[in-house]
Amino acid sequence: MSRTIAVGFYTRDTHWGVASRRFAMRLLSVVSIVGMLLVSCIGSSCAADPYDGEWTGSAAPIRHPRCTSAQITLRVSDNVALGEAKFDAGARSIRGTVHPDGTVGATIGFQHFTGKFVDDRFEGRFEGGECAWTVILRRKRARGPTSFGPLQRFASRVDGCASA
Repeated sequence: MSRTIAVGFYTRDTHWGVASRRFAMRLLSVVSIVGMLLVSCIGSSCAADPYDGEWTGSAAPIRHPRCTSAQITLRVSDNVALGEAKFDAGARSIRGTVHPDGTVGATIGFQHFTGKFVDDRFEGRFEGGECAWTVILRRKRARGPTSFGPLQRFASRVDGCASA
């Protein structure tokens, strides 16, 4: 006794149609989730980090009489600190990272520089050779976004949180 199994043309198409619809639904879900994450990231870019802004002040020597003071300028944006220490003998670059708790790890030239932001004040310290300095900085400007990348400019136009 022989059995005949009929495979219809529509069965195959129906199977692939269901599979492609499932794939399309999954793809749509993934794209919408990624889109929501992107929009939430762009939207949150309007809120500046608490330490963002321009900081100015001075570094005063705390030992050895021949050490000189310096004028310090520091710009903080997105947890990155960049600035300059101007001594009588010349200027040195400042580069560092601001951690979420306000502590800073940086260098002034090749010297290790540490400190902490508290509200609108920064206190820090660095050493080099026979000299050591204490640094006191104050915020120069009110908090706010310090740079606008393409996505931040787009977000400001979409939700009106900043003007480019």
